[in-house]
Amino acid sequence: MKTKHFKKINSTNKYLIKKIKNNSLNNYPQCVRSDIQTEGLGRHNRKWESKKGGLYFSIADKLNSRENIKKYPLHCTVLLHKILHNMFNIQDLKIKWPNDLYYKDKKLAGVLTQTVIRENTVFIVIGIGVNVKNNPSINNSVSLKIIVPNLKCLKLNNLFVRYLKEFESREINKSKLIKYINNYLYGKNEYKTIKIDNENVVDAQIVMVNNDFSLKIINKNNKKMNLNIGEVLE
Repeated sequence: MKTKHFKKINSTNKYLIKKIKNNSLNNYPQCVRSDIQTEGLGRHNRKWESKKGGLYFSIADKLNSRENIKKYPLHCTVLLHKILHNMFNIQDLKIKWPNDLYYKDKKLAGVLTQTVIRENTVFIVIGIGVNVKNNPSINNSVSLKIIVPNLKCLKLNNLFVRYLKEFESREINKSKLIKYINNYLYGKNEYKTIKIDNENVVDAQIVMVNNDFSLKIINKNNKKMNLNIGEVLE
């Protein structure tokens, strides 16, 4: 995979989206990484704090099927979970549907996927941010250096290269993907406050991720609901 590395950029996602729209990427997938992002993005246009010491990169890819639009966010999040879990043996690392990694109720990493349609072709940009050696100032965040002892010897590039290798070598197996997510699903069988939009907030039990990648919940009136990716704000 072709990669490009910046010391500072506004947003790796914005950079690749602009390149796709201008038709200036010749081969897919391609990756851009930056030591610092001045306008790092999270879901729903939230800011992702991108100080030096974290790992920030985006991958642009061309989709063969629009069905993969739903799979991609979870697939990329699962890949990151597997790598961090295996490298550092983090036992309490969970997948917060659909795109975050949480350690004991604190956010460690996030995955942002954005799509671009050009000439009836669907392109996807996957942005990944991991708090590694940085000190996130945002409440409810944590970094690897707090979780993992003796992290000083870890080079950010090793983690980056490991992810790209896994990304290129793994096919998306739907049944295995859903099974893995449910094994590590954050808040499973617990009641959580879920913000669906700017007006609706529900207290509900998180049940599972369904075969269509939606999230099954049960509210306090015992009503079952299935939430689709994009509906949940937090």
